[in-house]
Amino acid sequence: MVGQFMFSSLLPAAERLVESAGVRECKASMAELCKQALQHNWSGNPKQPVKANVLTFLLVTYFGSCEDAGLATERLALHVVPDMIANVTVAADDHTQELEPSVGSGKSVAAGAKRAAAGYMVSREYATMTKHTFPVYFRVMLATLAELMAAAQVEQLSGANVVALIAGKSPVEAIEDADTIVGRQLSHLACLCKVFFGLVKLTKFQTIRSKAVMLATVKYARLLIENFIKSW
Repeated sequence: MVGQFMFSSLLPAAERLVESAGVRECKASMAELCKQALQHNWSGNPKQPVKANVLTFLLVTYFGSCEDAGLATERLALHVVPDMIANVTVAADDHTQELEPSVGSGKSVAAGAKRAAAGYMVSREYATMTKHTFPVYFRVMLATLAELMAAAQVEQLSGANVVALIAGKSPVEAIEDADTIVGRQLSHLACLCKVFFGLVKLTKFQTIRSKAVMLATVKYARLLIENFIKSW
């Protein structure tokens, strides 16, 4: 079913690419299609809405097609995941019932984590994000952060870079431009670090903590630190 959806959805996007030859527009369409797929339950099972390999493919394609993968990762890690923890659906005899889902405070997230044992944790926005699929989301988000950190470089303003920067500019303008460039790069690194620490902080909730989550944390924490050091 996922394959049929993806084929029928990606075909129009491919046709638009052939017609307009706009790579940016095609990537935006691809990101939107993947997002729609991530928001759909493909199996009808609230615990296992999609297979792990298909979910990995959708997430990798989604982050790779987003205009700003860092912001997309930040939103999932710092907003969607806490919402999932706070949103608990309890299975009744013949139907399901939501238990006062709320977002925005640490207390609501903690309360949702305590109630999770009684039912299912399912994101209200991303139907493919559940307690059982969270390790896949967690691993792909950390891997994406590691790749973004590896691609980040803090400009070393010396030698030829300085000559190019100050060409045709006053000293004040050159300094302002240098501050802008370095400040933008440092802000990007700070954003990646904030998302990483936010993800690691989520592991304190026992309801989503698992061996797979902890192994991913150890593996990608080391990689992130190495890439951070190399970016200077």
